[in-house]
Amino acid sequence: MKKNQLVLLMVMVALTAAAITYAVHSLFIRIEVQKIPTDALFSYDYGVGFNLNKDRLHFGRMPIGGSGTRYITLENTENFRIEIRISSEGEIREFFIAEPNPVVLEPGEIANVNLTVNAPSSASPGNYTGNVLIDVRRKLL
Repeated sequence: MKKNQLVLLMVMVALTAAAITYAVHSLFIRIEVQKIPTDALFSYDYGVGFNLNKDRLHFGRMPIGGSGTRYITLENTENFRIEIRISSEGEIREFFIAEPNPVVLEPGEIANVNLTVNAPSSASPGNYTGNVLIDVRRKLL
């Protein structure tokens, strides 16, 4: 009888753990992911470079040891709470920071997020490319 009770207890623990894992992962439902091409030119030249084309998110030319910041405005046009997570991929990933991140927005709420690329003194000159990923999720609780 004790062996049967132990097996039943183990099954109950496993089911409870599975239910908790499912509940935690279900708190967010992915709505969309936007991929924005981006680039930055690291240079020993201390001149400033601007690229205002709208084909991608350009950070322009920046001196090695410097940084460039752009900001984006996020608005929740849904009728429910959302969470937005911003990340990056590609060569630019190790130099990219988004603050604040993640951002939780109530319906109709607006927030600004700073997107920064740092060109550390250890970086080699060159054009660094990648994508900024904007992951929008419905927050259930």
